[in-house]
Amino acid sequence: MHPAWARQIRDDCLAAGAAYFLKQWGNWAVCGPVVEDSGFVGGARFDSASGGQTAVAALSMQRFHRFEDGTIVERIGKKQAGRELDGQVWDQMPEVRP
Repeated sequence: MHPAWARQIRDDCLAAGAAYFLKQWGNWAVCGPVVEDSGFVGGARFDSASGGQTAVAALSMQRFHRFEDGTIVERIGKKQAGRELDGQVWDQMPEVRP
């Protein structure tokens, strides 16, 4: 799922005064700022020379997906991907009315 989708739904819920619950990201997580690196083969690596940005090569590998806007997500598994959106766990529930 593109992180902008989750943010838009969250923002719409907050604006409407509705509860927002993000169950999980699934197997995918946002890679963060990305730098193309044609000299690197085999996925992603931490690149301290580029300010801590993730360098990505071979985006056609099943490990990565690039959305049309350039956002790249990496298949890392549900446990690692977690439930946080912008540094916060969103587990609000609707108010129960009698």
